Amino acid sequence: EGGRKERQSEMFHVPMRDTAVTAQVKLEDDVERTFLCMAFGSVNRWGVFHDEQDLYADFPGGRGRLEEAMESHGHMFVSRCMSLVQEMLNNRLFKVIREEKALVYSVSLEWDPFYVMDAGYITITMMPVPSKMEEAVESVKSLISEFVEQGFTEEELSEAREPTLVEIQENLRNNDYWLSLLNGLQSNGMMPKSLASITDIEGKYRALAPTDILAVARAAFRGYRHRLVVCKGVTGKGLGQEVLIEK
Repeated sequence: EGGRKERQSEMFHVPMRDTAVTAQVKLEDDVERTFLCMAFGSVNRWGVFHDEQDLYADFPGGRGRLEEAMESHGHMFVSRCMSLVQEMLNNRLFKVIREEKALVYSVSLEWDPFYVMDAGYITITMMPVPSKMEEAVESVKSLISEFVEQGFTEEELSEAREPTLVEIQENLRNNDYWLSLLNGLQSNGMMPKSLASITDIEGKYRALAPTDILAVARAAFRGYRHRLVVCKGVTGKGLGQEVLIEK
């Protein structure tokens, strides 16, 4: 716990909303189009989200084991778990929201893990079918809740992990990738990387346990609905120009 507090003290504070809000922009256009973005504050690259202390309350083995995992991964443990969570959620969003329910033309989730700020962002962007925008929003929320509460299958994890490992193997043959790995090793504590961050990367990804990955996902998405920002953009004939904000 002390290590987390020390890392957090070195970071810049980034303000985040603590209440949900929805905004909608309507624009006159000859073509009917929709675009939607959902976003909320989450953990940063090092697993910190402001000073919230209960994020990892249900981590298997407690906080002590979380700190051990962070140390063994050179503080990249949360980041590596979240990279797999992002891939699994994107695969599920594509399969369920786009293919099965046909609610959107495209959908994508991205975790933006700031390095030197005390929080990160998660965004979901999509182009909904115009008549199904509200249904798409609620379906995405339900999908995320189901993932966090019920977890994922071994097949889903394999479909996310194996391409990641292939990408790592390819990157390790690239000088630019090695330069990116070295970035932060001499950052005087602002970025808490160590040699453990860049050794046996493939092996450490393979060793990530499903229960640990799910626990990190639960921390990253904990209470997100209460701070969720939803921005809707709509164009079409007869819409004029209007901006609506709901709290």
